[in-house]
Amino acid sequence: MKSSPSVLYILTATVSAEAFWVMNMKNVLITERVDPVSSPGAIAPHVHTVIGGSNFGPYATSEDLRASKCTSGPIVEDKSNYWTPTLYFQWTNRSFTSVEGTVSVKYLFNPGEAIPFPDDFRMLAGSPTSRSKNESDSTPDETFLCLNPLAQASRHSVLPALQCPGGLRSQVTFPSCWDGKNLDSDSHKVHVAFAADGKCTDPAYPVNLPQIQVEAHWDTTEFYSLTKHALNPEQPFVFSNGDATGCNFYAAFLNGWETKVLKQAIDKCTCGMYGDAKCCADAGIFTIDTTSQCRITPHVEEQVQGTLGHLPGKAFDCFSPPDD
Repeated sequence: MKSSPSVLYILTATVSAEAFWVMNMKNVLITERVDPVSSPGAIAPHVHTVIGGSNFGPYATSEDLRASKCTSGPIVEDKSNYWTPTLYFQWTNRSFTSVEGTVSVKYLFNPGEAIPFPDDFRMLAGSPTSRSKNESDSTPDETFLCLNPLAQASRHSVLPALQCPGGLRSQVTFPSCWDGKNLDSDSHKVHVAFAADGKCTDPAYPVNLPQIQVEAHWDTTEFYSLTKHALNPEQPFVFSNGDATGCNFYAAFLNGWETKVLKQAIDKCTCGMYGDAKCCADAGIFTIDTTSQCRITPHVEEQVQGTLGHLPGKAFDCFSPPDD
């Protein structure tokens, strides 16, 4: 993926929160089949686009991530990892070409109410196990935006069958209420829940955490002139898990924050009204580095970018039956 500036100025908060900041990732850390949340210690079934701390790996813990030599994010004290399935263009001969893009992560919070993520906290957001979805579905966690510099962007709950002159954005919003006990769960989702009107009022999920949004902006523009050569000319893109509808797009998070720094940030980083975190860095809350690039060697030796004869690993169709 292409690099991008460290701070985005034009986004506005989309959930109930008093403060937020945005981190535009400097580069992608790695693109590969590793997932320490859903497939710890093993090769994952599909490719992920990963950002964050350089100690990412199949056995990664919060302690490992904090010891990373670098991070692909702009805030030095955040060595968390964030990842999503990778996007590909599918040709009529059923081969695939990877799509480039940029990633940003937004933190939304209510100062004095949210607490830092505990060590080894991890979660998924989105619908990684869904097998059906249509444009009328409405979920709080994942959306797709068809971007157009000359007109208003259109929002969709599935991959849009539209020309998007400004590219395609896939966005996942994580829950912000925690049960206060479990660092993970079998589904990697049920230990957390979405807030009701911005508050964690459910007694089963009483602990308020910062809310995370992961946004991947895919540079699909160069492919739209090639749609006549696509397997599906109306919607030619497919995620690395075989998902051509967006029915099971998701993101994952593994905490690698320095706890004291995140605590300061969610209590005091309120000065950037447009998501600009520079003022918080200027106040000494955390450190921003916009210069260095951070990449790691793949853990799995296989080609996952460029043009491929098939998707690496085990892909499936959203409308096929789930595995037993």
